[in-house]
Amino acid sequence: MARVNSPTISVHERFPLERWESLRGFFEENYWPDVAIASREYFAWQLKADAVAADVITAWDGDRIVATLGFAAHPVFWGATAEPVDGAWLVAWIVKPEYRHGIGLALLRALQQRCPVVLGIGARPESERIFTRLGWGVFPSVSRYLAVFDAERAQAFCLPGVTREDIRPPLHPSATYSRDHAKQWAAEDYAPAWSRYDALRFGSVRSNEFLRWRYAEHPVYRFTVLTCGDRQRPAVCVYRIEQPSDVDWKVGRVLEFFHPSDALGRRDGLSLLRSVEQRLAAQGCAFADHVNSSAEYGDTLSEAGWLPEPAGQQLLAVRLQPVERVPYLRFNVEYGIRPGLARPSVGAMYVTRGDGDADRPTVIPRAHA
Repeated sequence: MARVNSPTISVHERFPLERWESLRGFFEENYWPDVAIASREYFAWQLKADAVAADVITAWDGDRIVATLGFAAHPVFWGATAEPVDGAWLVAWIVKPEYRHGIGLALLRALQQRCPVVLGIGARPESERIFTRLGWGVFPSVSRYLAVFDAERAQAFCLPGVTREDIRPPLHPSATYSRDHAKQWAAEDYAPAWSRYDALRFGSVRSNEFLRWRYAEHPVYRFTVLTCGDRQRPAVCVYRIEQPSDVDWKVGRVLEFFHPSDALGRRDGLSLLRSVEQRLAAQGCAFADHVNSSAEYGDTLSEAGWLPEPAGQQLLAVRLQPVERVPYLRFNVEYGIRPGLARPSVGAMYVTRGDGDADRPTVIPRAHA
């Protein structure tokens, strides 16, 4: 149990599910009613709960929860792809305003004692400022790439002042590629030799276990996980298709894209991207987007015709339920590490919207409540 400088506050490093209703009420009070994480099914998936407890550090004042720090624990590569280390992605770091006098930091320190690497994506501005003061690596923006399949339809998602010319279609329209080289991911046919993936040296290990938990077992979204190439050196792409609540045209959301760091790997990556473009366009998507911090994979996306949004400018809506044509809080990324570990630049990391809770439903569908 972590210590705080208050005789009335106790901190517990796992949350007992027998007290679920207290936590559900805390989330709804401090987020909004029907927030996804207040669904027990979604919560149990996101925080990897067992039958008894979940990975949420909580602070209590008597019988009231006053602060939470959830985390999704995964092995991460940190400087090399030979030996993973324990990592954790922050989820639901919340402190009630009247208790913001060190309790939040106590929860964060308790997590850092357990995991050498702690990461976050999409932090609020106040949290970003805290991370900066703590000496974390903090990067204000992760690149978002766009593939526009139909510029006329995509205009329904444009932010004010964005023109059709700003969202020109890809340099390599998917219609020119008739052959689909992609295969459905199968665990028995997926055994990457990670030494081939230099661009994955800093980030969550995209193992079979990760892909199964993050995509195959997701309680709400349905993902397509595709590979291209040999089982020991596949290019990988994961996507889902989203139907906005107030616009007829669909949008492709690409969650993963990576490939080996050699010429053959890049060719397989390009082939896979073109197969994905074909599939998304054929299913009525006006455009697709992908958030990816890696400079190497950004080059591959650009070669395939994906357009990086200009620094500081959003071209197409991010939030689609309903479509919000206003600037979205950027996808920032931050990390805290134990002394002696490497401090990479954002371009050396592999962070996508598949990490943390950066790709979550705004509200939970009633069937999953």
